Amino acid sequence: MGFRHREFCTSTFQQFPWAQITTLKLSTLRVSDLWKFLGRCAHLSELTVHNIRRQELARRQSYLDLMNRTNFFTFLGLASIDIRFEDSKDLAHALTIIFSKMTAPALKHLTLSSFPSRTLPRGCPRPTWPLDVFSNFAARSADRGSGLFTLSSLHIKAFPITVFDLLSVLNRLPCLIELEITEPNDRSSRLEERSFRVSDEFLYGLCIGTTSTGPRLGEEPCAPRLLHFCMKLTPRCKPEFRTETLNEMVRSRWIPDPACASAMGVVCLRSIKVVGDERTGAHVLGYESLRELESSGLQVEIS
Repeated sequence: MGFRHREFCTSTFQQFPWAQITTLKLSTLRVSDLWKFLGRCAHLSELTVHNIRRQELARRQSYLDLMNRTNFFTFLGLASIDIRFEDSKDLAHALTIIFSKMTAPALKHLTLSSFPSRTLPRGCPRPTWPLDVFSNFAARSADRGSGLFTLSSLHIKAFPITVFDLLSVLNRLPCLIELEITEPNDRSSRLEERSFRVSDEFLYGLCIGTTSTGPRLGEEPCAPRLLHFCMKLTPRCKPEFRTETLNEMVRSRWIPDPACASAMGVVCLRSIKVVGDERTGAHVLGYESLRELESSGLQVEIS
């Protein structure tokens, strides 16, 4: 069922049984109109919003009015969110619109992706993730018993985010079990210029304990319950990380002794998957070392 912008105030839109909807898929929507739908769907379990279009949000009165509202929309059964944004200078404001008004205590799966904008100039820096907004969202959505935000699966797909911001997000996900990073498919596009790509800096940020760059003493482990890590790399493009760094990160999280892992406040990594790396030869330093862990029980897939 489709609605044009001018139809939001019609009786058909107003009388539609939104509260009965549990699975909602929206497409080609202006981000400022999103809550005109979501605010009526209190019983959602799955939300998919693709092709969210860009707007000059910062000075729009509708954006300012929404930000000034103090009410939140609570979705007690919402378990999955999949949102695909148009890459733009206003992406941080679009993320703010999503997370500043939402509470989702049952959320388990979050996928964030983007598609290229024809109007975005080359060389435009990556947007700053609204970390304070996301932190407040996680705090509102935390389990009342444990006080923890229980999101267990995160997929970042061709999404413009800095290493610092992604690690900061992961530090707010104490129950994360699955992390998947998908780099952009087209290495020549403007999206590839801005999208997150796995780097040594990021992998060092995931390390537990001491790394070759120095000790991490006194720091809370990042994503302490991470079991499965998957990387899908840009095809026919040189990766931005060294295989030795990946090996170091994985081995720092390979702690098969439950007592030792518990003492460190983490769980043992169970699987590592790398797709699209042409450095897959049998004698590639780092990957060769990772494959040695297969005999000990780690699931290793490199292709």
